[in-house]
Amino acid sequence: MCLRKWERSLNKMTNNIPPKPREAQWTEAQWRAIHTTGQSTLVAAAAGSGKTAVLVNRVIERVKHPTTPIDIDEMLIVTFTEAAAAEMKQRIGAALEEEIEASPERKDLKRQIKLLQHASISTMHSFCSRLIRDYYYLLDLDPTFRLLDEIEGALLKEEIIEQLLEEEYAREENAAFYQLIDSYTSDRSDTKLYHLILKLSNIALAQPEPQRWLNQLTDTYNAERYPTIDSLPYYNYIKRDIITSLEAARAYLQQALTIAAAHVVGEKWYAFLETEQLVLNSLIEHVQTKNFAELQTLLSDVKFGRAPATKKTDEVDHDAIKKIISLRDATKKQHKGLLEKWCQRSAASFIADFEILHPQVEKLAEVVQTFMSAYQTEKKARSVLDFSDLEHYALELLGSVNDQGEFEPTEIAENYRQKYAEIYTDEYQDTNKVQETLLYLVAKPEGTSEGGNRFIVGDVKQSIYRFRLAEPELFIEKYNRYPVEPDTSGYRIDLSQNFRSRENIIDSTNALFSQIMDETFGEIAYDEAAELKRGANYKPRADDDIATEIVLIEGDYEATELEESMYLGTNHEKEADIVAQRIKEMIANEHEIFDLKKQTYRSIRYDDIVILARSMTQADIYERTFQKYELPIYATTNSGYFESIEVMTMMAVLKVIDNPYQDIPLAAVLRSPIVGLTEEELAKIRLADTKGNYYDALLVDASEESVYQAKVKLFIERLENWRQQAHQITTADLIWQIYEESHYYDYVGGLIGGRQRQANLRALYDRAHQYEQTSFRGLFRFIRFIDRLQIKGKDLGTAKAVGEHDNVVRMMTIHKSKGLEFPIVFVVGLGKGFNRQDINSSELVDKEFGFASNLVRLDTRTKQPTIAQYAFRSKQMRALQAEEMRILYVALTRAKEKLILIGSAKKLAKTIEKWATARQYSEVVLPEFMRASATSYLDWIGFAFSRDTSFTEQFPDYSGGHQCSFEHAPTIKWTTYTTLMKEREVKESAGNEWLEATHSMSPLKDVTISPAVSELLTYQYEAQAATRIPSKTSVTEVKRLMAEREMAGITTYSEQIAPISLERPRFLQTKKMKANEIGTAMHSVMQQVPLTEKPTSLSVQALLTDLVLKKTMKQEEADVINVPRVVHFFETFLGELTLTNKTRREVPFMYLINAKEIYETETAEQTIVQGIVDCLVETEDGLIIIDYKTDRIIGEWEKVSESYRKKYEVQINLYAEAIEAASARPVVAKYLYFFDGGHIAEL
Repeated sequence: MCLRKWERSLNKMTNNIPPKPREAQWTEAQWRAIHTTGQSTLVAAAAGSGKTAVLVNRVIERVKHPTTPIDIDEMLIVTFTEAAAAEMKQRIGAALEEEIEASPERKDLKRQIKLLQHASISTMHSFCSRLIRDYYYLLDLDPTFRLLDEIEGALLKEEIIEQLLEEEYAREENAAFYQLIDSYTSDRSDTKLYHLILKLSNIALAQPEPQRWLNQLTDTYNAERYPTIDSLPYYNYIKRDIITSLEAARAYLQQALTIAAAHVVGEKWYAFLETEQLVLNSLIEHVQTKNFAELQTLLSDVKFGRAPATKKTDEVDHDAIKKIISLRDATKKQHKGLLEKWCQRSAASFIADFEILHPQVEKLAEVVQTFMSAYQTEKKARSVLDFSDLEHYALELLGSVNDQGEFEPTEIAENYRQKYAEIYTDEYQDTNKVQETLLYLVAKPEGTSEGGNRFIVGDVKQSIYRFRLAEPELFIEKYNRYPVEPDTSGYRIDLSQNFRSRENIIDSTNALFSQIMDETFGEIAYDEAAELKRGANYKPRADDDIATEIVLIEGDYEATELEESMYLGTNHEKEADIVAQRIKEMIANEHEIFDLKKQTYRSIRYDDIVILARSMTQADIYERTFQKYELPIYATTNSGYFESIEVMTMMAVLKVIDNPYQDIPLAAVLRSPIVGLTEEELAKIRLADTKGNYYDALLVDASEESVYQAKVKLFIERLENWRQQAHQITTADLIWQIYEESHYYDYVGGLIGGRQRQANLRALYDRAHQYEQTSFRGLFRFIRFIDRLQIKGKDLGTAKAVGEHDNVVRMMTIHKSKGLEFPIVFVVGLGKGFNRQDINSSELVDKEFGFASNLVRLDTRTKQPTIAQYAFRSKQMRALQAEEMRILYVALTRAKEKLILIGSAKKLAKTIEKWATARQYSEVVLPEFMRASATSYLDWIGFAFSRDTSFTEQFPDYSGGHQCSFEHAPTIKWTTYTTLMKEREVKESAGNEWLEATHSMSPLKDVTISPAVSELLTYQYEAQAATRIPSKTSVTEVKRLMAEREMAGITTYSEQIAPISLERPRFLQTKKMKANEIGTAMHSVMQQVPLTEKPTSLSVQALLTDLVLKKTMKQEEADVINVPRVVHFFETFLGELTLTNKTRREVPFMYLINAKEIYETETAEQTIVQGIVDCLVETEDGLIIIDYKTDRIIGEWEKVSESYRKKYEVQINLYAEAIEAASARPVVAKYLYFFDGGHIAEL
């Protein structure tokens, strides 16, 4: 057997990691990760730890190894995204170029550059695609297959499921199906079953053997196999749920005991509470030893006695007793929840459910399998594959299942094992079981004398794609199994040093997650190995502004809690306002950002800032708020597109073309600018035929004489043409034809926000073009396709007029921010509750245990929750919270210098009091029940940092209890806001006299207004004068203002009288161009005249003809051009200057000047003056300005020339100032040229 060079040396290789040179910049862990060989290696790379740099340098070290080099094409490098793959290839190429430059004699390295173009650096799906195209003939596939678009796939699935259900309905003696329908659908539609089929098929396809997984759905409903609750595979989750609730109940009692011990509440209370706590302690111990039936009995036997009576006259702390009673009620509520969930039915009754559920689940699995088979057949017929097909066809090529149900490598897989010396996987925490099986089949087996050859990089704390069926458990299994010293079974290396963030951000992150994340709640321990270590070299800030800020907002009050006039906005609006104000302040103060590479400070830019949110549902609020503050923002929104009026209008047009007998779309089109009828005209059309469809009425009305007849007839003609074209051209081409023929695209461009509106219409055209690339065709299907997008909530989002990479503040989801970093990070919406919609569903699917649902008794038409449903919900709730915890980790670790956390709470005082209960625990990790009780990110943050010294400084009422101290304590700053006026401030407004007067509609008497209210009512903007000054003006406007100022006080009586208009009506007027239009035309010609030779009458006339042909100029404009006057200019010395020197024409400029120079104001504001210099001649001595004038000269030039000079003096002087400032060259001469008479005036 012939061995490749890396194989010949493999057996000689040991894990002899070379010593790290002193000058090396790598940490010890990074050095080991780069150089270790001889076994599979798992690199647990924390946020900002330089994992990509490590991966790239490891590749370089392997290809340039002096004794055992590996060619780049002998490596398989799998990344999570195509962008990451492209970046990886680029960085490896750049690193190779550097090595070649350092060692030009190394021909082997030059060879690697050539091999890099064909190296296997790609996503898993790209690798699978190449594999399938190489071996398509073994799979009976068309080698020209294409990937299915997501929405195209959704439409195809919908059609197949509809057809499948119709066939099932048509089958006779199909009782199992009808029982399934009755159990899992509503009376109105089968939508619920449709979604259930899709959900089960998606999870099945995330397993290496989908059919086997579906066949096992009924396993947990086998009463013979699982005769008791204790024997169920998910019983541990039941016990854990019971323990968590009991621990919460015990904690409430402990708080009550603490209060009873610290206050005078009477002797009976303390003993009473102690007795109840002993009962709970006993129950918690029994959960571990008793079976489920016995636990039911113990829980049911717990009885809460009557609390000790307290009289008002008793000398006790009544407020303390109220708190104790409230805490005891919370204890009873936890117990009541356990009874309702686990004790309303006997254990035997729960098991008896299996007999009813088993056939239903069996039929459901059968329907899903039928759907998957039909879907697969249809895809083959269309020569399309989806992403799951890529994985499963690749798996079919690489593996076969043996008698033990395990995958073994095929001959193709063995060939790949020989081909690839090393297999790299990036972002391994986001891998699923199918992808892991594929990698296992092409990698060398672990635990053998050779050792494995996988190099796995990831961070389970950043696994945030469970909704895409990623399985972080795969990473955790290897993390726990691989030893921390090299071994043939594997090697684990922790990269925990963070080179991204300032010390305080690292300290804040560690302080938070060391308290809330562990193996039982978060799926991994946040211990010393997992916590971030300081690695970035930041210089101290002069202002010491490094604190992690926690901004709390009290908002979203109920309508009954306040008067309408008190309401100042929702919590989201307040959050957006706070963020905008803070950014405005940072920019104004030139907040400094540290450049780690240059080791210097610089002023902040907008693109240094990011706003992170769990979802983008509130992005429109931020866009509106930032617009109010004149701040640039880019937010990738998924809403607003289909609601934009221009898109709604175009969709109405398309619907009418498809079927004109749709009254609402037809009326919308007729009322729109495309036709332009009024409401009265629409009513007249309806009267033409009151009984038929509106389209019939339109046809009848068009046959009659009417004022709007021309518009209606034109529309009907166009509609007929468009309907014919719909069958002959693509939908995209039809849309563009409508734009052109109706001029609607041009029309919206002239509206406010025209650029945005046109971008939205272009996006509709682009979407239609993309749609035509799918296997679907035709206008009707496109309309259905768009309707499907809207139903699924997949709004495209309005097209953007600014780019993501412009100097703008970016707003994005936390998911999208993964892998990115920003100097300033705002994390907003932290008070929003976790999305439990899927968990609260009646039907739950679990990849480990299968399917769970309510028990529907058709005879009594009742529903009952099942034991599986309770257990699945408990398990999935923990998985959800673990995922949300990791998402929060990703958000915090994006920040480089400043982290600002913003969240809202409805009852902030009560919420803070709840957080403060964490202070009674001295252990670093908070109790599991407390972490499980969190309903939002803000709860976790509040619980954890309530044990920080900053909490008691901000909220001194909660100074008791334990502080949580850390070796590197973070600096935390708390701030609170409200979205409305405080009740106290309202009450201070002179009692209720004004309120009573308002209710009785009687005149208000003199009342004393509180300072808070008075300030709101009498507020005067301090820079009011500046509001009357435009931010930008033209030179022409400046000239007008100056002239008005000079003429002030000289107005005559005749000027005060409005002149009588003697103009003829417009329809009697002969069309004649105005003076300003003639001037514009002359300027346009002077801009276009070639300066390569002296113009003549013939050359100017030829130019005019050419401009008209190119549609640069209209014929009526060309007709008014005085050609001799144009030619005469070039016979003057000014014309000679333009022909003999470098000359620029129509030179635009913008110039910042003090507002008081133009306007009568004392403000220190500045304004921008913009204008265009007609002609700028560059000479050796300096610049010459020439400005053309088409004024009619009245009088002798010698007598009136000075008045014309004064008329334009301000304008030309501004030109000169602006040009000198922009070019840093002097303006040596300024001339006016008057075409009327060919006069020249020097200024």
